[in-house]
Amino acid sequence: MPIRLSVPTVALAMLGTTGVALAVSPSFDCGNAKGQVEQLICKDDTLARLDRETTRLYGLALDARSLPAPQKKTLLAAQR
Repeated sequence: MPIRLSVPTVALAMLGTTGVALAVSPSFDCGNAKGQVEQLICKDDTLARLDRETTRLYGLALDARSLPAPQKKTLLAAQR
């Protein structure tokens, strides 16, 4: 039986997975960061790591072969 985890569950699990802090860049170019949220993500390694994971999970959702075209269209529209 597959295990389904929510994004907050994954995020909390990621916070405690490493004892070594490594600099991580977010999924976007911090040189072009617009707005307070992107600037905050660029300044915080944990937020940058979570941004990368969210981007990865979003990509998996878009690539899901079982996702019907109307749902994929809705997902894309909701994220614009």
